Amino acid sequence: MSYTSIPNQPLIFNTILSEPCPNCNTDYNQFIDFNDQLFFQLEAGQCGNVEFDSQLLQGTWTQSGSTISSTGGSGGYIQYYRRFDVVQNVLLTITVTQITGILDIVLVGGGIISITAPGTHEIYLTTSNSTSNLLTLNIFSGASPFIGSFTIDSVVPVPNGGLFVGLVDPVTLAVVERFDPVLTTSNQYLTAAIDLSDYDIEPGCYRLAIADYCTNTCGQYYVYNPYFNGDPLCIGCEPIGWTGTIVSGTNNWNIGGGQADITFDTLGDAANLESVTEFCEDVEYSVTIVVSSISNARFKFSVDGICYGSIITAA
Repeated sequence: MSYTSIPNQPLIFNTILSEPCPNCNTDYNQFIDFNDQLFFQLEAGQCGNVEFDSQLLQGTWTQSGSTISSTGGSGGYIQYYRRFDVVQNVLLTITVTQITGILDIVLVGGGIISITAPGTHEIYLTTSNSTSNLLTLNIFSGASPFIGSFTIDSVVPVPNGGLFVGLVDPVTLAVVERFDPVLTTSNQYLTAAIDLSDYDIEPGCYRLAIADYCTNTCGQYYVYNPYFNGDPLCIGCEPIGWTGTIVSGTNNWNIGGGQADITFDTLGDAANLESVTEFCEDVEYSVTIVVSSISNARFKFSVDGICYGSIITAA
């Protein structure tokens, strides 16, 4: 796990220390009691990736270039985005040039946001669906029919609440304590709440540090495309992040729709399912694999040809 020290944030437990606090600027020292509730908030940028797939006009709505228009008749506008990792929150930027009535917007599995005024609007949308191949953005008339026009400027993924927090040595940044904070999200902001009474911390000076779930340089936070989201519009295409390779026989992995499955015809047939996720040296990993069903077969997990854990023969 990689921690980055938060600048100007020395935390001192116990006001009486036997030695001066190293690398601590006294103007920013924060004294903390062992039973305190510690809170902090961060503003985060893009997290994850989505790719525009296709669009659909419905009813009497029309399109000219990138501008979508309605004269008040029935209909709507849909955009589809491919999702290859765990993206559940997006920032939509939409410019409404003219409007009478109400323009409603919803991301599949989320709540409706209504627009009633012209201008460029930044709207945060969320979905409870984490496994579907496509994110569906629906735009339609609200309680009062929409008359006007708009353009979609951008759809950008934003953080989903994944954040790792700990105390580190103020000089070496070595991890002293890992926290399990209660995280809440509001638009692009993450708020962490830490109950210090849950931890046994020695008196001394530390720095608060974080590791961002979205910076997955060594696969330390998640396996890329963990839900096997594929491209439903491309028959026979392998989803990004996974490769199936036949070792013996003729059967290979089927990947997509939230799962990976394979059926062998002959005893002794084998195939590998390889992730593009890169692991790094000196990083400790915990990998969870959910096997829904297995019969007359063996499943094993390996990294660079070295097997870890027991061979799986049952769901």
